[in-house]
Amino acid sequence: MDYITSTRDSTSSITTNLIDGLLENDQYGNLIPSMAESWIVSKDGLTYTYKIRQGAKWYTSEGEEYADVTSHDFVTGLKYAADKKAENLYLVQDSIKGLADYVEGKSSDFGTVGVKAVDDYTLQYTLN
Repeated sequence: MDYITSTRDSTSSITTNLIDGLLENDQYGNLIPSMAESWIVSKDGLTYTYKIRQGAKWYTSEGEEYADVTSHDFVTGLKYAADKKAENLYLVQDSIKGLADYVEGKSSDFGTVGVKAVDDYTLQYTLN
């Protein structure tokens, strides 16, 4: 199951219970931390910097721990979705700086896309 590129309702129902995003909604619809333990937004509202929760792990399908979740995983995930032209990429393609140009082939350098791992536990998105 490729949860990054799949748009099937059945896959979404399963992965919603298996994969955490940076934030989630509480019972009142407010954004609360999930994989991000905290975040700040720049004064101009275009740069979001997330501190990734340490101690979260990746597991194999057999339930064996194999790696820490880091900010690099979020960068890799977005690049994978862009390279595979994931159907649900339209949700962020026009919001993240440089992502549309990368997806449309106007740029071949993913380094120009507005997502970067500042360090292992700091993730930054820059918006248009």
